[in-house]
Amino acid sequence: MIVTYLDLKTGKIASRKGICSFHLMDGNWSCDCNRGSAFGYDGYFEDWCDGNVRFIAIDVKPEKDLGFDGYTKQEILKEANLGYYYILKKWRDILYHGVTEDERPAFKDQGDHNE
Repeated sequence: MIVTYLDLKTGKIASRKGICSFHLMDGNWSCDCNRGSAFGYDGYFEDWCDGNVRFIAIDVKPEKDLGFDGYTKQEILKEANLGYYYILKKWRDILYHGVTEDERPAFKDQGDHNE
């Protein structure tokens, strides 16, 4: 697949080709160490990877040999970003500061995420 990421620190967007759905959702591409390589970072050698705090998957597109493996686009993006639950909740809280909970868009605990 072609995966597009958003860097939550800089606001930049970058894409990476050649990622299978398994690796994006549960494998090496499920944390910042590898996701950062789409932006030119090497988390293993630059000693900056903190797990799931910086690079979220915002789009996926099938490639010739790497499709969605029976998943929908929405399922892949949801699963790919489960580890980022707390950082995404923090961003939501910042964006909606001063807005009552009833007025905010729903943000439900999806369960099975890293703490």
